Amino acid sequence: MKAKAEKLALFRYGLVAPLVIETLPQGELTRRAREIAAYHYDIPYSKRTAVSVDTILDWAMCYRHGGFEALAPKNSPGSRSVPRHSSAIGQPH
Repeated sequence: MKAKAEKLALFRYGLVAPLVIETLPQGELTRRAREIAAYHYDIPYSKRTAVSVDTILDWAMCYRHGGFEALAPKNSPGSRSVPRHSSAIGQPH
């Protein structure tokens, strides 16, 4: 994995770790994702500072199905290297 992809995957894992470390009921999973999305982050290689609940849940699902490697951005033709909504650790909105 290239350094840029690894840094983004580490950032994403930092956000989803509280969601994937243990099995959570659907309502609790969504509640925790909302809490995570309520913060602003210093997102690697991006000017964005927020990540949506849907993106956080998508990353959690990717991790569950494909592990750490699945959190790396996909650089196929026509795809974005970073999802439209991204974030890391910071302060609430």
